[in-house]
Amino acid sequence: MLRRARQFSKRMSVVREALVLSKIRGVRVMHDPTEGGVINACWELGEASGLGVEVWADNIPIARETSEICSRLKLDPLKLMSSGCLLAVVAPRSVDTANRSLRRVGVRSSLIGRMTRLVDGRKYILNGRSSNLVAVPRDELYRLG
Repeated sequence: MLRRARQFSKRMSVVREALVLSKIRGVRVMHDPTEGGVINACWELGEASGLGVEVWADNIPIARETSEICSRLKLDPLKLMSSGCLLAVVAPRSVDTANRSLRRVGVRSSLIGRMTRLVDGRKYILNGRSSNLVAVPRDELYRLG
């Protein structure tokens, strides 16, 4: 399992995915989550846009290796540096096109949330329970130090 996890360093570029998405009408913004992981990147998208966010954490794919390592180290994989992942804000009418285009080049994609009105707040939903989406103060990786 650790041998497979070490291979992740070869999949850190998101250039191919970004180029595919850049050609699709309705793709509004792209963001590569780094420090603070996917959760922090979602919060950053809300901050940058001045919008609310609803994140469906159960829909966020996590590699089996990442899940197992994080479980053993008691880390939250959604708050862990996520280089190699790309978030895209896509108009609802373009989501299917974006997903099909990514699949054609062998890239897996998932719908993990939506942008909302700011007055609706920023929410993080996991296992049916909603909580406030807030900035990740410190990447999970630093907890190992």
